[in-house]
Amino acid sequence: MVQAQTLKRKFKNLYFESPVNPTQVFSISFILQIAGERLKFSKSLRNCELWCRKEQSKRTSLLMGTSKSPTIDNWATYYQNQSPYGIVKIAKSRYPEIAALQENGVQPSKNQYAHRCKFFEICQDAMALVNKNET
Repeated sequence: MVQAQTLKRKFKNLYFESPVNPTQVFSISFILQIAGERLKFSKSLRNCELWCRKEQSKRTSLLMGTSKSPTIDNWATYYQNQSPYGIVKIAKSRYPEIAALQENGVQPSKNQYAHRCKFFEICQDAMALVNKNET
């Protein structure tokens, strides 16, 4: 923990003392280690911080994109939409009857067709996010 305290003091511009959203929480979990390792290859502290800021957004979005329950359970809808598992969770809560039918393998009736189409579109959005994160 001594090393973490040293890194917190050295990289105070990268560290969030009191995180208020999932982006900041994920950032804290890895930014100090990245900065500590990158400093070995950087010419200055400023260059290291600039590189870490660029990498921070990419890595945070990847971490959010792979997060699932119970981590995403308390997130706001905005942040849940950045995780495929969160997108599917939102779809299941928005269309619970379609989710139940899908899980049981039952064909929905004709009056549920529009809801099934919307549920399917949301699942396709989740797959698109998975593919984006994969590349």
